[in-house]
Amino acid sequence: LVFDRGCFQDRIMASELLQAQVGLGPLVAENASIRTSSYLQSSWTWFYEDLAGGDEMYLWTVFFLVSFLFFWTFNIGFMFLELTGKPSYLLKYRVQINQKPAVVDRAAFLRCVRGVLYNQLVIGLPFHFAVLPLVRRRGLYGKELPSLPNAIVDLVVCGLALEVGFYYTHRILHIPFFYKRYHKIHHEWKTPISICSIYCHQLEYFVSNLLPLVAGPIAMGSHYTVALFWVLVSSGSGSIAHSGYHMPFLPSNETHDF
Repeated sequence: LVFDRGCFQDRIMASELLQAQVGLGPLVAENASIRTSSYLQSSWTWFYEDLAGGDEMYLWTVFFLVSFLFFWTFNIGFMFLELTGKPSYLLKYRVQINQKPAVVDRAAFLRCVRGVLYNQLVIGLPFHFAVLPLVRRRGLYGKELPSLPNAIVDLVVCGLALEVGFYYTHRILHIPFFYKRYHKIHHEWKTPISICSIYCHQLEYFVSNLLPLVAGPIAMGSHYTVALFWVLVSSGSGSIAHSGYHMPFLPSNETHDF
């Protein structure tokens, strides 16, 4: 068999031209969009009805586990780099290259890990289940996925709520009275590492991290999938901002260091 590339391309062009002439182009694109939407809906229906059986407690537990595991999985690469300085060719991407050591102090690193786990499990976990009644009333669960425009609107509001809530609580925490009692813990790391995003006093974690994060989804009554996507994006963004590395394939974190 001989593959005639020129003939094959001519046939593709002729097919596309025919679709354009008879108005099939938009129809093909619309069908592809419908197939994608149908696949997502059927996947959610399987998870919601077949796997979880519509059990809200089960779904809410999965929500926490996914966000918890995502945080540590996302940071594995950064933690390995911080502890070993390898691969060494990535060290050149340190933002504070003259201050940030290639390898962090292990005792300080373990203290940070313990602090983060304490916040997640002792503060975050009870808070997660405490808001479940409110989540139920706001309609977080639903058999139907939201439309893309509705999801985008929800995410925009979530972003605004987080920016406003975090900004003003953070400014308050820099008032000397609150700084020396609470916020100083977060600034123990002069050159932060990725998991430092939630290394802080327990009161700060609750007021400045958790409340602004959940304000948007609760206010909008966002769907479970949108809320989970929002939490994962926020978690990854916070880790990148505190990583001290401006990797070419990740968003810049230099505004945080500035």
